[in-house]
Amino acid sequence: MFGFGAILGRLVSDAGGAYRIAHTLINVFGRKYVQLAVMIASFILGIALFFEVGMVILIPIVFAIALEVGVPLLYLGIPMAAALSVTHGFLPPHPAPTAITAALGANPGHV
Repeated sequence: MFGFGAILGRLVSDAGGAYRIAHTLINVFGRKYVQLAVMIASFILGIALFFEVGMVILIPIVFAIALEVGVPLLYLGIPMAAALSVTHGFLPPHPAPTAITAALGANPGHV
């Protein structure tokens, strides 16, 4: 899984996709709200992917945004990791909510 995520992240970066996504997010949200843009993009991507794969795919995009805007990498990396953590920890069918549902004997359709 990590290998495919790394390959996809590298392809996005080499093809110029990371730069294009970064440029689009900066244009839509502006330089002042670039953290919010990274957080929303990470949250949306985190719904479909596991934490580790989302991290590997988003790292080239975060690097491109940080270089474009001129901010430290942690300024954007922490919101990315936080949004991926929230989706991984709170939204089913990720492992944490599924395990809690099974432990409590709850119906996954109602969680």
